[in-house]
Amino acid sequence: MNADSLVDVLRAVADPSTTVQSYSAAQISVLSLGISLVFVVVSLIISFGLRLKMWKEILVATIRTILQLLLAGFVLAFVFRWNIWYVTLILLVVMIVIASFESIRRQKHKSAGLFFIVGFGLLASAAFSLVIVIAFVLNIKPWYEPQYLISMGGLVIGNSMTAAALVLNRMWGDMKLRQKEVESLLALGASPYQAAGASIRESVKMALIPTINAMMVVGIVKLPGIMTGQIMAGQPPASAIRYQIVVMFLILGAATITAAITALFGYKFYFTPAQQLKKNMFV
Repeated sequence: MNADSLVDVLRAVADPSTTVQSYSAAQISVLSLGISLVFVVVSLIISFGLRLKMWKEILVATIRTILQLLLAGFVLAFVFRWNIWYVTLILLVVMIVIASFESIRRQKHKSAGLFFIVGFGLLASAAFSLVIVIAFVLNIKPWYEPQYLISMGGLVIGNSMTAAALVLNRMWGDMKLRQKEVESLLALGASPYQAAGASIRESVKMALIPTINAMMVVGIVKLPGIMTGQIMAGQPPASAIRYQIVVMFLILGAATITAAITALFGYKFYFTPAQQLKKNMFV
């Protein structure tokens, strides 16, 4: 790339009205989708060859991917056509409920309280993040335009769900490891929050590591999905870059909010009303 080309690219990134080159999107036929199943076959062959005993999980994941995305396409087609604010919000709420369930599904100890804590964290992060992005960053009118609200909401909720699950996993492991330390602090008069403080901080840090690592290598080692998808769909790279920067900041903020809320409310799950550690939680 010569100096003039580099200047053109930088000018295109800075100015949304400037494009470097026009692009066209390649179409994927049903036959092409069928050919892409070769990647699933490769995974199955490796699984059998290494005796990973994961063929069921791979098949279930493949089937769920196809069915869920077909269903999503069907639902989104109607949502986009109706373009009604309460329909869009209902869909976002459904996504939050499902994400909350998935966040606690693999936890050893589940409860309705934990479900509501995660749900509140997801709702708070989604509400805050989407208001900022839709109203001020993208300035979308009307604000409930599903093309943007659902797309951005899915990114926020999906990444926040991962953050919540990591918080819960790390907190349980760290509290188990520090069980004697926590009990000693409680015996010395510390509050549950003070006794669990180290575990709270470690769980939030653990939840943010994947997002921070992704930000460290974005555009160098990894081209994220939304950027790749926009480029393949025909958008100029400059436009895709601007969207990706916004998305990375959006995900960081949402994941941090969800992780903090989940940790700050979730730690209480390990203590009794008498401020004693629930030892049965770590059996």
